[in-house]
Amino acid sequence: MPKVDLLTLDGAKVNQARRAQFLTLPELSERARCSPKIVWKAHAGRPISLARAKAVAAALKVPIESLVAKVAADGCEKPQAVATVGVA
Repeated sequence: MPKVDLLTLDGAKVNQARRAQFLTLPELSERARCSPKIVWKAHAGRPISLARAKAVAAALKVPIESLVAKVAADGCEKPQAVATVGVA
C-alpha cells in the first residue's frame, strides 16, 4: 500500500502570497501544475499531499516552511507535523 504524506498549509498565508503576486486562483493552479481543487484546498487550510504543497510553494516563489499551518500544542505554536497516511 503506497504512503502519501499530507500537509496543511495556512490558507491566509497562501492567500497573502498569491495576492502579493497578483495571481488569481486559476493562475496559481496553472503555475503549480495542479488542479484548481488542490489550490482551493490549500487556500481553505485543508490537507494536501506534500508534493502538491511543494508545487504550490514553488509557484508562489516562497519556501514551503513559510506556508505551513501552525497548531497549538501545550499552549505554544509549533509547525504541524507531516502525517503519513496509507492510500488504498
